[in-house]
Amino acid sequence: MSPVDGVQHIGFNGGNTPPGGSIAQSFSTGAGQTYKVSFYVGRIGLGSGTMRLLGQVKSSTGELLGSLTGTAPDSPGYGEAQTFTFAAATETSTLTFADTSTATVAVDVLLDNVSVVLTSPPVSPFSNGSFESPALASGASVELPAGSTNALTGWTVGTTGLVSFANGPALGVSPVDGVQQIGFNGGDTPPGGSIAQSFSTAVGQMYKVSFYVGRIGSGSGAMSLLAQVKSSTGELLGLLTGTAPDSPGYGEAQTFTFTAATATSTLTFVDVSTATVAVDMLLDNVSVAPVLAVRSPAKRFG
Repeated sequence: MSPVDGVQHIGFNGGNTPPGGSIAQSFSTGAGQTYKVSFYVGRIGLGSGTMRLLGQVKSSTGELLGSLTGTAPDSPGYGEAQTFTFAAATETSTLTFADTSTATVAVDVLLDNVSVVLTSPPVSPFSNGSFESPALASGASVELPAGSTNALTGWTVGTTGLVSFANGPALGVSPVDGVQQIGFNGGDTPPGGSIAQSFSTAVGQMYKVSFYVGRIGSGSGAMSLLAQVKSSTGELLGLLTGTAPDSPGYGEAQTFTFTAATATSTLTFVDVSTATVAVDMLLDNVSVAPVLAVRSPAKRFG
């Protein structure tokens, strides 16, 4: 009997010994993420009876997260893939296979090609990264009230500095995405304006933050925006000071990554420019996305 994948496979309770053999593996998982378990069950020998394997996943605290009893074909060989899903509850989960067959004389159960794969990233409610809500009239601009939590959908405005919100080009500079963008410290007011958004994250999951920084006005000086992410307990998880071009317009995307430490994280942008006279800072097209390549390799058992 050939393996399903590769050149090796597992047999349980050979030599007419009683059913009950098992194997297990523990592996890292992201709490709240959904995984798909896939495996193949087969049989060898001419004996009769139902040949089956119980696959189940438990959290590191012993909570049963998902299970499936995979049944082998009635004749020698492997059947189709058996699959089930589970949502991780802890940073480590354990997959176990146990032989629960009703027969053992002249027949054995086989297992091969087991995998555990992340099926989808955690759902993150990070929103309004292009500042399209609420929608302003074409060409309109609004100074956002200091400390407001509802004037800019999804964002909280800082208590110092001036933050504005505009529809359409600002002094000839168009938004990167959509029709609206954020301006900091207009009217030659001092730097220091900020906005922040809290959003759900899965502990242990890596995320990529991307944003665009620009400038308007003929004034000189370095225009820069500090982006940083903190956990709900205040731990600094990642940061980047994004610098605007030397002339009016937007530069390339600025990116950095962070690994979530709590179920909620907060992204803050603060204008830390050294100039403000006849020049303002712009922000647009902010996104936060999970980095799947870091957390989603298949776990191979056979």
